[in-house]
Amino acid sequence: MAAALRKSLIQSQIVENMEKSFKQIFNRLYRYFPE
Repeated sequence: MAAALRKSLIQSQIVENMEKSFKQIFNRLYRYFPE
């Protein structure tokens, strides 16, 4: 039970980190290519 909880917590953390890095990448792209 605890192992499964820990695993899901780690997975959600990874997803959050990925979302943050994608947002940073998109922010940089928008700066380079203004509409």
